[in-house]
Amino acid sequence: MQDNPNYSSYDGILYDKNRIKFLCCPGAKSNYNFPNSVTSIEERAFCYSERLTSISIPNSVTSIGNYAFLNCFKMSSITIPNSVKVIGDYAFESCNELKSIYNHGKKAAICGDAFSMYNETFDKIILYVPIGSSEAYKNSWPW
Repeated sequence: MQDNPNYSSYDGILYDKNRIKFLCCPGAKSNYNFPNSVTSIEERAFCYSERLTSISIPNSVTSIGNYAFLNCFKMSSITIPNSVKVIGDYAFESCNELKSIYNHGKKAAICGDAFSMYNETFDKIILYVPIGSSEAYKNSWPW
């Protein structure tokens, strides 16, 4: 894939040529090491990642695309750094085992319907935020 003008691959993961956009990860992978160059997790990047149980997004990432974690049925926790400013619609759709979100942003990221009505456990997810920022999250839907 070295000669491909648009895409690159490393450890079985598909990126854009400069590894700025995380495009697609095989569903069978359970461990992910993001290069520091990644600034966005694109639409459906982790779609049907059946073995994913938790993930920690690096500080270089500023956006998470629509349906990024669609049907990650076993994912129970996610850590979102303060660098993430935008989370796409249905980013966590059907992540029914999601129990905790560790969000390090003092301000709530802009997100549409990141947690769809199909997430049966939405009301049971515990959101951890920095001290002193709980009001910002309470006043920002859907947090």
